[in-house]
Amino acid sequence: TQPIAIAFVDLMKLERLMHPVYTRILPRMNPGAVLIHQDFVNQWLPYIHYSMGFLSKYFKVVSVTPYGSSVVHEMISQVPQADLDMLAQLPGQPIEKLVQLFDSAVCEVLKLHLVHWIRYLCDARANLQRTKGGQITSCPWWDSSRHNAHTGYYEKPLTFKQAQSVRTQAADNKI
Repeated sequence: TQPIAIAFVDLMKLERLMHPVYTRILPRMNPGAVLIHQDFVNQWLPYIHYSMGFLSKYFKVVSVTPYGSSVVHEMISQVPQADLDMLAQLPGQPIEKLVQLFDSAVCEVLKLHLVHWIRYLCDARANLQRTKGGQITSCPWWDSSRHNAHTGYYEKPLTFKQAQSVRTQAADNKI
């Protein structure tokens, strides 16, 4: 079997596809290989975010498409079989753990690039909490006054100055 140098993932549209996709791709990748998640900046697929938070010790964020929804991750070390197996159990973890992994993955993206669609990432976080039965809480990287507590969504864009502040806080690991 040939190793995979670049994996462009645009098929993980359901949470139940997460484990099969990763177990088919990741064992064939070596350090230096690239994993591109086409739907990372998407409010409806929060499992992409929390799964990459879980895999963050094996990948680093290297690029974000400025006007798209893709995030590029470079493999820094091989994913052990035990962690590949754990991916199957990840959706059943407590909501607090999933939100922590989600936030970790998004903060890594914010350190690299100011995602102008940050609202979608906050909406994805709210969708994760909603689908897993958790309490919808405000996004740590978004002005909470923009949060609609009824819908869980974020309705007003950040100003440029506010967005720069978010990026600085992420880079300083304050969020």
